[in-house]
Amino acid sequence: MVRAKLDRAVCDVSWANSFPSARVRHEHRAASDHGVLWVELQPSYEANVRR
Repeated sequence: MVRAKLDRAVCDVSWANSFPSARVRHEHRAASDHGVLWVELQPSYEANVRR
């Protein structure tokens, strides 16, 4: 048996043109073998600013 984790999101050109600012975020949980992929259609860029 092969075990693998999904770590990517895929879209086509039409979807990418509809949501040009979309971003994928990975959320890892130490107590689980499952991770969450967040697809943000309108991400907040304030969270990425370093102070």
